[in-house]
Amino acid sequence: ALAMGEHTSECVSMMTPATRCTRGAKGTSILMSLVVFAFFAGRADAFGVSVSLRSPPRPLRHRSLASTQMAETTADLGTRIGGAVASFIVESPVYPTMVKKAQQTMKDTAALGGIDWDEEVEKLEKLGGWDEALESVTGVPNWTPDQLPDYFKQKFHAYGEGNLCWQAAKEQLVAGKAVGVRNFPMYGAGGEDHMRGKFESTIQRMGAFVEDGGLIVDLGCGTGTSTRRLAAAYPEAKEVVGVDLSPYFIAVARRLADAPSLLSATEQEVSGRVRYEWGDATKTGLEDGSASLVSLCLMIHEMPAAETEVLFKEAYRLLKPGGSLAIMEMDPESPGFTRLQQNPFIFSLIRSTEPFLGEYFALASSPELSDMLQRSGFNAIRRMACTGRHYSLVAVKGGEADCRFKAGAEYGAPDFYGEADTHM
Repeated sequence: ALAMGEHTSECVSMMTPATRCTRGAKGTSILMSLVVFAFFAGRADAFGVSVSLRSPPRPLRHRSLASTQMAETTADLGTRIGGAVASFIVESPVYPTMVKKAQQTMKDTAALGGIDWDEEVEKLEKLGGWDEALESVTGVPNWTPDQLPDYFKQKFHAYGEGNLCWQAAKEQLVAGKAVGVRNFPMYGAGGEDHMRGKFESTIQRMGAFVEDGGLIVDLGCGTGTSTRRLAAAYPEAKEVVGVDLSPYFIAVARRLADAPSLLSATEQEVSGRVRYEWGDATKTGLEDGSASLVSLCLMIHEMPAAETEVLFKEAYRLLKPGGSLAIMEMDPESPGFTRLQQNPFIFSLIRSTEPFLGEYFALASSPELSDMLQRSGFNAIRRMACTGRHYSLVAVKGGEADCRFKAGAEYGAPDFYGEADTHM
């Protein structure tokens, strides 16, 4: 899933058939080398790791010794071979063929849900004025990414310029819909809505509340799908601010207001309460203690672990006392991702589109993720399953504020309960 890397594992079946598309002895030789590597990697001790990866997946429990050992094994394996193999795959002459195949399969998947990929991208293209839109975000003509952190310049999601190009930005909206179809085919075009709805419902169950007139900050907002959905899920919020480090994504997010046919009626309705800011999520410049809720939706896996802790500290700074940090991410302990990690060849293919996936899996499979949150100041952390391969997490900033009751609401008044008392 080239534009939605958090689901790239869903595309293993898309990418590997590219072996049949290889042309020429050189390409065949490279792929055969990878297959041989995959065979010998079936036992991790071939690389100095004292655990068999051919054994059936073991049931894992979060924070258990088994999960910690799995995290250490994954990190060790990634350190030894993952990065080198991922780089080899990206630089190989067959990689463009693999990418093209994956892109076409994503388009075909979208079509199964009644979504025309090319048509949706063309609607954005026809808006025109994209150079001006980028300049309005960056404030300068002919902007270059020289000042951005090095990690953000990686080739995310198989785009040559990663998140720093128009193609990635203009395809993100439709790619999200296609991934929804692939993950939840029974819902068709509504698959993405189902997946994101699970995040919103689980964080509310775990106590992520917003008071009347509150502020929500959506870090790593991309082209704004998660931002608009948060505005709809929390109608009591006065404003929802989306922040992203890609000026291309922010430009598309802002211009989507001019393409209502690409947005749902609900998204159009909430647009007046949403704004998008270009900036680094680890140093937003927003006011201390201003937000009731900070959201990180499918973002952490695209950062080095060291930057993740900086991000948590920024979220803590932004929150009011009693405010919540809400996270949705891939769950490396889920059965699907456990199997993925046990095949170093396939895992390396995925890592070729997600440079920090190995780091993230090691972090999320161990107590270190919660330790980071605690070191950042959060003193109540709750985590639960969101989908079959994602989790939701809510971390609360301590303090006296309590957002669960509407400001000025009269306890016991007829409208306080939201429903008439019909008890017999």
